[in-house]
Amino acid sequence: MKAFITILLAIFAGICVVILRLHSVRLPSLKLSDLKKKGIKNVLFIYPHPDDEAMSAGGLITKMSRDPEFTTYVVDITKGEHGDEIVKVSPKELAKIREQEYYKAMFTLGVQNAELWDFEDGTVPENKDKLKKTIEKYIENKKIDLVITYERCGIYGHQDHVILSKVVSEIAAENKKLKVLYSTISPQIAKMLNLKQYIKNLDLEEFDHNELPEFKLPTYGELLKQYNAVSNYKSQNLSHKYPLWVTILMNPYEYYTTKFKSE
Repeated sequence: MKAFITILLAIFAGICVVILRLHSVRLPSLKLSDLKKKGIKNVLFIYPHPDDEAMSAGGLITKMSRDPEFTTYVVDITKGEHGDEIVKVSPKELAKIREQEYYKAMFTLGVQNAELWDFEDGTVPENKDKLKKTIEKYIENKKIDLVITYERCGIYGHQDHVILSKVVSEIAAENKKLKVLYSTISPQIAKMLNLKQYIKNLDLEEFDHNELPEFKLPTYGELLKQYNAVSNYKSQNLSHKYPLWVTILMNPYEYYTTKFKSE
């Protein structure tokens, strides 16, 4: 028994060391109470493909969805019909699969207002103007106070991610009342993942790093729910080198910035 406890303590200590090395724990925390003081009530999480929202902002979605002072909306603008790295079926069939996965994940996270739009996966750049008008109309109709989406590089340079982020930043520049939080990652994780390897024809002047986070959001209490939500996306390879539970466990913080591009 004593040996077993010693092993458990050693494992726990190892996990703590890894977390400290991967995360920017000294950053100020993002507090929902501060958002409430700014008059934020209606919040839109908008991401490109099913699974982006749960992987990047699952903790914050969960926190806001269970807080009665927020009305939370989650939108993915495509059905991810070309993300066939695991499931080899037609785009039409994959769209159906990912749609089912998405709504199961939203149910797990406690989201009551979720939508999937019909922009074609991989064609967001050429549909930028239509996307902008669609988002503007949604924001107006739902009286959105805060939008949450990817930072300007879309984490790893996927063009759908990049253009969506750019569109949101343009809308915010024109609508001064609208607040935006851009989800990003810690510099340590970005360095470890070597994200440049994923970038093809990235339409940015440079990609030295993702936008640096201003805030961390501790999500220890939401990790199990996030894991259960992400687990619904069985058609996608979301953890790559590691088991999914390891990926989630090693990321008990989410990161956000208010800046589209640091000056």
